[in-house]
This record gives sequence, C-alpha cells and structure tokens, in this order.
Amino acid sequence: MKRPCGCGERGRHKPTCNLAGITKPKVKREPRTCGCGERGRHKPTCTLSSTVESVKDEYEGKTDSQSLYYSGYGKPPTLTWHPNRERQKTVENRIIKLVRRYKAFYLNTTSLDGNQEETWYVDGGNWTSCNDQSVGHIKNCLEFLQGSKPLWYNKRRGSL
Repeated sequence: MKRPCGCGERGRHKPTCNLAGITKPKVKREPRTCGCGERGRHKPTCTLSSTVESVKDEYEGKTDSQSLYYSGYGKPPTLTWHPNRERQKTVENRIIKLVRRYKAFYLNTTSLDGNQEETWYVDGGNWTSCNDQSVGHIKNCLEFLQGSKPLWYNKRRGSL
C-alpha cells in the first residue's frame, strides 16, 4: 500500500516530503508510586514485587530444612519421565537444563528394576534420593545423561 505522500511503501520519508518533519508525540508516563525510580526494574524491597514475599510468608516460622529451602528458592518443579515410553525428549531436555544449572527438582519415574513408580528428589548438587535414602548421582541414574558409573546398565539394558 502506497503512502498518501508518495514516498514509497517502506522506509523513511524523503527529505522533501511534507510528513518527514512530523514525529509522534512522546507519551508522558506517570511516576511510580512505589518509589523505585522512573526506569528499570523494581527494587527487591518494592511493594509491587510481592511474589517472593508471599512464598516466604507461607513457610514463615517453620524450621525444617525443606521449608527453609522453599522460603529461599520456591518449590522445585515436578517432572515425569518414563524410559520405556515414546515422546520423552522434551522432558529429557528439561532435566538436562535443570542438571546443568544445578537446580533442585522432583522426578516421577519407574524404579531401576522397572517394577513400580517412584518419586525421586534431585537436590541442587544433582544427588538423587528416594524415601530419604540416597540413590546416587543423577548422571548415573538416568540413561540419557550418560554417567561414568551407570546404575541401570545391567538392569535395563542387559550385558553386552
């Protein structure tokens, strides 16, 4: 669609155009009422950034380690991964990202012998525990992470 001034369809107006000197009026923004300044992110003490505070208030006064962790970092995500099912690549990529960034998460999966469903807790150091018992390092527990001492080698794959 051509412009009514005849300067072409795209780009800037020509210097001889009567619309070249017209600019959009700047919109005057109202100052923030929280006191964080006019530009940039809100400060951590700002009243508008209350999402972290609400999580901290939920676990206020509790002294167990899990509540202290939740109050500082929030609740870890829960992922479901089944090694013998199709279309698990997205979950595997998410697990790889969390392991690489040393983030804690819960993993619903089958046991190493494949009999029952288990919920593993992977802490920030990538160590896995199930029912308050250590299973091992996450790289050795999951096949696609290719750990140096795999726990699943003889159980799922069989010997070569």
